[in-house]
Amino acid sequence: DVTANTSVDDYFIEKTVGAATNFYLPSAASRTTPIRIIDSKGDANTNNITVIPESGETIFAIADYHYVIDGNGGQITLTPRPDGTGWV
Repeated sequence: DVTANTSVDDYFIEKTVGAATNFYLPSAASRTTPIRIIDSKGDANTNNITVIPESGETIFAIADYHYVIDGNGGQITLTPRPDGTGWV
């Protein structure tokens, strides 16, 4: 599992062993810049990367939504909402 912090913008998920990965976003209120999550191992089709917001926060306006990167080499860039309630 990976837990994002408030200062790193790009996360390259490159596991040494193939396994599903949970990626925990920080509070959107603590960020002013986007976060980019990248499957740099190239195995997300088999070993998904699940992006999880803090409890009660949104991804694409859906509370507690878990976004799944499920394509090899896939990536997503999420930008914190100006009001700090979630990610788009």
